[in-house]
Amino acid sequence: MVRRDASTLRKQATDILRQAIIDQRFPPGKHLVERELCELLGVSRTSVREALRHLESEHLIRMVPHKGPVVASLTATEARNIYEVRAALEGLAGQLFATHATDAQVDELVRISKEITKRVKSGDFDAVLEIKSRFYDVIFAGAQNDMLAHMIHSLNTRVWILRRMSLMSSERSKKMIAEVQSIIKAAQARDPVGMKEACIWHVKSASEVVLPKLDEMENAGT
Repeated sequence: MVRRDASTLRKQATDILRQAIIDQRFPPGKHLVERELCELLGVSRTSVREALRHLESEHLIRMVPHKGPVVASLTATEARNIYEVRAALEGLAGQLFATHATDAQVDELVRISKEITKRVKSGDFDAVLEIKSRFYDVIFAGAQNDMLAHMIHSLNTRVWILRRMSLMSSERSKKMIAEVQSIIKAAQARDPVGMKEACIWHVKSASEVVLPKLDEMENAGT
């Protein structure tokens, strides 16, 4: 139930629906019925429609003629495009972080990396997703390039979906810890080239887990 004493009803409804899609409580292909969403969230149909329009702009839902809003599927092609853009943007962010970040930001990145390792080893992947988001927030803040941060922010929701898919692999989880440590070492050494390469490799390594799964799912559906 949406609380009426925090933020706006539309924003709360949007946030709850977005998280339900990320967590796949609303899986790809699910038809979202406005009346049911109103009852679930305890908000008006107007608030639900505004939330759905916002999620459509994030490419999380699509409007199907004669059916209405449906949770969008992320195709293998779309995922490849996202990974390519992520690699470029996050590589640049890493390079700029090593050059411009404050010592406090480097220390914060180290602290968060230890949280990631702890949560991965405990198998708490929901926590890992949230902590990884903070990890990247620090990198983009330290890069000191607002345009770069804005560009990657526009991909955030779909990036979360891809991260969740990659974390479901136990092999990926182990590799991720090593990749994060490579990023940390380059940050501490103030090595722009090394951090750029480590950030790019981190993205490419995740793509090697997720893209074959998406390809397999699409082939099975043909």
